[in-house]
Amino acid sequence: MPRLAMNPELGEALRKVGVRGAPALATVIALADAAGELGDSNDPMARNFTEAGGQLGGQAAGAALGALVGLPLGPAGAWAGAGIGGWLGGGPGKQLAGGIYDLATGYKPLTAEDKARNELMANERTKMLLAEEAMRLRLADDMQRQQAMLDVQNAYNYQNSLNQQRLASSAATDARSAAVQQYLLGL
Repeated sequence: MPRLAMNPELGEALRKVGVRGAPALATVIALADAAGELGDSNDPMARNFTEAGGQLGGQAAGAALGALVGLPLGPAGAWAGAGIGGWLGGGPGKQLAGGIYDLATGYKPLTAEDKARNELMANERTKMLLAEEAMRLRLADDMQRQQAMLDVQNAYNYQNSLNQQRLASSAATDARSAAVQQYLLGL
């Protein structure tokens, strides 16, 4: 059996009542529970590690205290006391460690109101981006339409210029023909 780092008389008493697996079981449960804290995406990773350590320490202290309190009831009492103490000790340990982290770093966890406001701002930002994109598409469509109208107008203007040149050329030819006829008739 591993050496218990506590009062030798208490260690001997625990051995006598057969509480050998309680510390190991409490440790496994505490480690699994504390590891779950590392997945909290609402806080910085350093705060998650601090809270996990606080939860682990609180569960270990609660389990040890619970086992001591349940010890007079025998092995079942020690096991039950360790389980209940570990369960009750984790939350306060986590809160204490989180509070110490917040004091040391100046971190302020987001409240539900802050989260709602951030979500609303993100939604508004998304709406603004979508509206901006819609305006950009409308502007591109309008510019394309205006360019098409300008191309049509330029084609009309070109045709009108050609028609004006033909008319002018025809009028000049008619005037020359009339002048030649006048000249020939006048001779």
